[in-house]
Amino acid sequence: MHLMIKWAPGCYLLKRAGFLLACFLMPIFSLSQPTHHSPRDIIFFHLSVTQGLSSGLTNAMCTDKNGNLWIGTPEGLNRFNGKTVVNFFSRNVPQLKNDDILELVCDAENFLWIKCAGGHITLLDAQGNFHKVSIVENEVPVPVLRILKTGGPGVILFTARGFYSFRKNRLLPGDSLTLSHFDHFSISAIESQRASQYTQIEPYDANSYIF
Repeated sequence: MHLMIKWAPGCYLLKRAGFLLACFLMPIFSLSQPTHHSPRDIIFFHLSVTQGLSSGLTNAMCTDKNGNLWIGTPEGLNRFNGKTVVNFFSRNVPQLKNDDILELVCDAENFLWIKCAGGHITLLDAQGNFHKVSIVENEVPVPVLRILKTGGPGVILFTARGFYSFRKNRLLPGDSLTLSHFDHFSISAIESQRASQYTQIEPYDANSYIF
């Protein structure tokens, strides 16, 4: 069983075995009093399909710079603003290839990067517009294995054909992002070990990942 603890403004977010639990800390004590709290000082809020989630299982979570919690599930994308849940499905957002949301990353520009099953990527810009990301090499679509968030170059898409770094200063088109919006590069050590499939990729610091 895996346990992930993620900090967001005003709350701790815990994900265990696909279930989501939000624990909101209430300012009961004044700043002049000791900071240790007893269990009865913490209020637990359970976010589930009853409150509007599209599924009781979660694959990914992240928070944007507006304080929204984004939740990816096998049955759609969800946005929770602390009060209500809004659902996004491929049937009403055509830029989403399918509803199985596997990975969510919010970058420094407040863009939300969404990976669906099959390695399909969608970008939600800071103005709330969805964009399909189409990386095609030699007329063959390139599925994305992992979205890497870095402090320097920004978002990098890791694929079986190398790395694609998003050009942050390029204007977004009306709909799709294509190969022209990315810089492609490869790393020889990664190329030589590609057959391992990289079942686990973990961040080490702001600009480093462990493969």
